[in-house]
Amino acid sequence: MKKTHRSALVLLSILASLPAASFALNPIIQTMYTADPAPMVNKGTLYLFSSHDQDVGEKNNFNMKDWVLATTTDMVNWTQYGAIASLRDFAWAAKEISGWDGFDNGAWAPQVIERDGKWYLYAPVQGRGIGVLVADNPLGPYTDPIKKPLIAGHAGGLYDSIDPTVYIDDKGQAYLAWGNPNLWSVKLNKDMISYDTSVGENGIIRHPMTVKALGERNPPDTQGTTLPKPALRGTSYEEGPWLYKRKNLNYLFFAGGPIPEHLGYSTGPTPEGPWTYGGVVMNPQSAFTNHPGVVDFKGKTYLFYHNAALPGGDGFKRSVAVDELKFNPDGSVRTVQPTREGPAPVATLDPYQRV
Repeated sequence: MKKTHRSALVLLSILASLPAASFALNPIIQTMYTADPAPMVNKGTLYLFSSHDQDVGEKNNFNMKDWVLATTTDMVNWTQYGAIASLRDFAWAAKEISGWDGFDNGAWAPQVIERDGKWYLYAPVQGRGIGVLVADNPLGPYTDPIKKPLIAGHAGGLYDSIDPTVYIDDKGQAYLAWGNPNLWSVKLNKDMISYDTSVGENGIIRHPMTVKALGERNPPDTQGTTLPKPALRGTSYEEGPWLYKRKNLNYLFFAGGPIPEHLGYSTGPTPEGPWTYGGVVMNPQSAFTNHPGVVDFKGKTYLFYHNAALPGGDGFKRSVAVDELKFNPDGSVRTVQPTREGPAPVATLDPYQRV
């Protein structure tokens, strides 16, 4: 009896020392519909900010009112915090445009970055441009420091001032890029709530929309788009830019067209290019849109994306998923095959910590 008891203790001790043999499950968040993933890493934690597709709302339309957050330290166990900011944090968005109430809809793809202890959330407000919110911690509260759009709506119309991506290079220069069907960028000032107006057109640069830079659209766009002012698209670039750097190479990941969207990438010597098209990262998924989010975490690189895999899901009720992203020796990106299991754990779970 004593021998059996002693053996059981030894077995428990061995099991406790082994890595967790669990795996993530895609989609990551299964209690709500999420889209447009914006991962970032800070002090050993991966923060996943995303947009939020409402369960109910106008049929066959995006119903999006706030932005949500989830975190992980091991890529398997996630803690959800729900909404951390909403359209109501932008008072200037209240004005109705063509019958659309800014407080009611239009909280599209965000991205968040930390600098000098402050957290900056950049988000498009449908039809009104791109705003910026600031908080002292990732959970907020987030407040609007400039009380107006950081990037106003411009020549491209309703959809051009969307999908901001923010990046800080090794020298501390911050960049903000965005756009559909064009690709635009600015150099942010160190305060992160204004930008350098000495370059481009009042500080805004329109990147060359060439096949060499952004790939050939296949099939080509010959019918225009559903934009208020239809515009032909000559490249595979659609929307959802994401800036990332690996070794000495800058990457521009993006959602590519035609619809349904795939994910593609280009590379360049700087965060402003000039870009050279690299190829397809992920083929179209079950939602007609997609949105890349690429981040390094605990020795691995991950591609976040969205699909329509949850029950009741469709192109307007999407779900964020993640898989490992791998590179070839020359820096080119390998095509990602989405998995149901998701990535393997990169840390063990502390059984005494609430998750």
